[in-house]
This record gives sequence, structure tokens and C-alpha cells, in this order.
Amino acid sequence: MYIVLQRTSTNVWGEWMGVIHGDEVEYVFGHPLNTSLVYTDKERELALRIILYYSQFAYTGCV
Repeated sequence: MYIVLQRTSTNVWGEWMGVIHGDEVEYVFGHPLNTSLVYTDKERELALRIILYYSQFAYTGCV
């Protein structure tokens, strides 16, 4: 289980909604790593970390 607290800078929903269901999906699939898209360095780093966590889990079965 995990909790996502990072609100994506490209989020089109009002800030009052905070982080919403599914916001982590673009990090999991590396959208912030696409340099033609506008993301912050913090978001790019988070995407790399999430991809690493998911990859390690898939490879080892451990968290």
C-alpha cells in the first residue's frame, strides 16, 4: 500500500481537490521523463524513483 502526496504540476483539476485517484499513473509510466512535456525536476526525480521501486518489486517480489 502507498499514499501519493505529490500533486502533479500539469494537473488540470482545481488545487482544492489535492491529489486525486490515479495521479501516480503518469509517474509509473515515466511521463515526466519526456523532455517535450513540462514537468519540474522534482517530478522527474519522483518518476525515476517510482519506476525503480516498481521494477525492483517485479524483479525480486520484495519491497
